[in-house]
Amino acid sequence: MKTIRDISNILVMGTGMMGPGIALSLARGGFQVSLYGRNAASLERGQAHLERIAGNLGEFELATPDAIRSALERIALTADLADAVGRADMIVESVVEEIDVKQQVFAELCTLCAADTILATNTSGISITRIAGPVTHPERFVGTHFWNPPYLMPLVEVVKGDATSDATLETACQVIERAGKKAVRVLKDIEGFLGNRLQHALWREALALVDMGVASPADIDALIKYSFALRMPPIGVFEYMDMVGIDLVQNCHSYLFAALDRRTSPSPVTTALLEAGLLGAKSGQGFFDWTPEKLAERIRERDREVVRQLRLAQDGE
Repeated sequence: MKTIRDISNILVMGTGMMGPGIALSLARGGFQVSLYGRNAASLERGQAHLERIAGNLGEFELATPDAIRSALERIALTADLADAVGRADMIVESVVEEIDVKQQVFAELCTLCAADTILATNTSGISITRIAGPVTHPERFVGTHFWNPPYLMPLVEVVKGDATSDATLETACQVIERAGKKAVRVLKDIEGFLGNRLQHALWREALALVDMGVASPADIDALIKYSFALRMPPIGVFEYMDMVGIDLVQNCHSYLFAALDRRTSPSPVTTALLEAGLLGAKSGQGFFDWTPEKLAERIRERDREVVRQLRLAQDGE
């Protein structure tokens, strides 16, 4: 089984939303990276994405021009899968979030790679064990959930499947940490892992409040942005419970838990939007109205805030 000493060349599969950012993050950690796309169009998309996010790193002053240039020089875009797999010590899959597609990718990879090549999936919450179904030597298979945008977000969930060895888990964590990220170990394979279970629990309650007519989407978003979200970066959830007192927490839970939404199917609110063809920013309307310019500006605002929070965290260390 490979250890961190053996990892120098990493193949990233996919040139869509996440792949280029993952590739750049790993390259900044000193790894040689191959970024695979199926055809010329996907490689062009990946190159454009790399150039855009590298420009953002420079604009946000998160890396020097020399460091950015050096990282980009360590990334090779390729459509030659067999060649890229042959050079890879570790492979990170970041294709569409569909289990059948992911399984097909790994089934093919297992016919091309060495038996000790570490295989990782960037799924946001699909069972690691299920994705690993067609994988030979599944002890070398692990989840590495990078958060979007991966070139900015510092955290990666490293998820252990039922067959994942401790050595694979720890090697993946060390790769993530060498790339300058914070690795959080998820020791049990549950759908959604940690982050998306917590995030979607919040979303379910927010949707229920809209469905009940308690508040508008705009007011609920304002509540989140201008209240508890402001205090979460420095203290999180469990530290806050300790700070306010477990007795107060228990008192609140004694009457509030029974009132929280416990729906196990998609919300009527999102179902109605979907049936009306209102998919959000991609269709121009969802909970809010969108134009391409508005979407681009909101993404810029999001990224600027992420950078601001990262700098505050670094200043506090």
